[in-house]
Amino acid sequence: MSRYQEATSKEVMMNIREPEIRLVRTAEAAAIAGMSKSYLEKTRLKGNGPPYTRIGKRAVRYRVDALIDWLDSQTRRSTSE
Repeated sequence: MSRYQEATSKEVMMNIREPEIRLVRTAEAAAIAGMSKSYLEKTRLKGNGPPYTRIGKRAVRYRVDALIDWLDSQTRRSTSE
């Protein structure tokens, strides 16, 4: 590998960014999930809802990718599951 190719590949690697993380408020998360805001608040209290992030003392945000992953994990094939 030439010095130019080595430098170019290092530059490319330095320019790769992590995927953008989109945070949404409870109301928007509820709309995305197709459920009520109060249901999300209750599951947050019980600890059986989607993962969330608390910013400061009061602000709660949900990562859209984590919300979708949680919804996928709730999929059932039978009522006996």
